[in-house]
Amino acid sequence: MNTSFNTHIVAITLVGLSALGCAGESDIFDDVESMGEIAMNGDDGDDDDDGGEDGQPERADGGGGEDEGGLELEPCVAVDLLFVVDNSDTMAEEQAKLLAGAGAFISDSAALLPADIDFHIGVVTTDSADLVRHDLQGVDCNFFSEQGLPFMTHAGAMNTSLDTGLGCAAVVGVAGSPDERPIEMALSALGPGANLPEGANPGFVRDDAVLVLVLLTDEEDDHETVTGWGSAGEPQDWSDELIELVGGVEERAVILSLVGHDKPNACPGFQWDGKDGAELAPRLVEFTQGFTHGVVGDVCASSYADFFAQAAVEVAGACGVAG
Repeated sequence: MNTSFNTHIVAITLVGLSALGCAGESDIFDDVESMGEIAMNGDDGDDDDDGGEDGQPERADGGGGEDEGGLELEPCVAVDLLFVVDNSDTMAEEQAKLLAGAGAFISDSAALLPADIDFHIGVVTTDSADLVRHDLQGVDCNFFSEQGLPFMTHAGAMNTSLDTGLGCAAVVGVAGSPDERPIEMALSALGPGANLPEGANPGFVRDDAVLVLVLLTDEEDDHETVTGWGSAGEPQDWSDELIELVGGVEERAVILSLVGHDKPNACPGFQWDGKDGAELAPRLVEFTQGFTHGVVGDVCASSYADFFAQAAVEVAGACGVAG
């Protein structure tokens, strides 16, 4: 392990379990408008389960604040947070719930970290590894028009500018490809080529930052041999490549997945019919649980608040701070 390379991973995977079939983009904005204040204060007044037995997110067995050799984790100095959002036609509800919880998640994470920690926050979709810079009407997001950056920057408590940026970039619509490739898009977006000045996402990834990866999709990432759809490779291959991208610091990797997991969950009894519910995602569950800070939750829940609250603690733990 290259311990001199001071980059760390926090990967948070949200694989949507509840979806609205063929919802129009106007429906998303209706949901977002009704949730505007929720994103600022992190409380949606809903105590519904986020999944897992007894309604609790399922934490991987290996969780802990030290690596396997007992070495004390070095505190982080920055956080790079990437959302990978499924923009296929069943994802309107999940995008609204993501936006409702994202602001509080960032604020809660920041509150647990040293005051001088700053965030880079970007969004890509499951069919493109380029950071989102425009809203659904093609209007530049505020961070792009004002700062010329393809990502948001943030330090401290939630603020109006960040809330506006999330509302612009995180609601990616439902007109994307049905070929969802969340892992492939994540690895491509974070790759060294994308981070170069001439790359798609210049300057997003920093060598000294914890890397937070949030995946939101309602289907398994399963590579289909006939169509070629889905991310190639096996969960261990994905883990190996992700860890290699950040210098091999697995003990600071946190994978938090809201996925189509086995019952009990809040999905319909039939689980998934291609339109409602969510497809079981054993590959993404395996990917998640292969990390020390891996947590699996249920995106069919009507609120992500509890899940994001635990996610903030995992970020702090991966950053060498007790949550």
